[in-house]
Amino acid sequence: MVTNVASKCGYTNSYYRQMVRIYSVFSPLGLEIVGLPTREFMGQEFENPEEIRRFADSHGVKFPIMEICKVNGPDALEFVQKLKRETPELYNEKSNTLLPIKWNFSRFLINQEGKVVAFRGTRTEPNELIPKIAELLGVSNYEEMLQKFDQLHTESSHGASDDVCPLRQSQDNQS
Repeated sequence: MVTNVASKCGYTNSYYRQMVRIYSVFSPLGLEIVGLPTREFMGQEFENPEEIRRFADSHGVKFPIMEICKVNGPDALEFVQKLKRETPELYNEKSNTLLPIKWNFSRFLINQEGKVVAFRGTRTEPNELIPKIAELLGVSNYEEMLQKFDQLHTESSHGASDDVCPLRQSQDNQS
């Protein structure tokens, strides 16, 4: 799976948590996740690579996080341009035009032969790709594997979600 990432995006905490879970369960079976940090979407990524890695580490991210890159336009990584050409949602064959990735945490799922088999935009949670990942890896008991992971890594926090906007939360408390 290849995904563009951003440390300061509202989806970051939830999506990193889901991808850490997916990676922990499926990487021993052959899954790789690669994070591509980009500042293209409202500058929601740190400029300093060390800050990006520290932030990812603080969220338990063990999969590779590459250097800051572009995923859209003529300066986009050639690798990303190739993935887009294989993705109907991002390639207009008639005009031979690559369409833009619209936001952070868009994901390409790539099979063992290097072909894009699924693309999901930001609003589709990483967990929704689990059945397809399991299918590609030939895993039938993935729900049991995920339950074991969840039992070993139960949430230690019992408060508000860390995805809640602090400003919004303080406004709600005042009303």
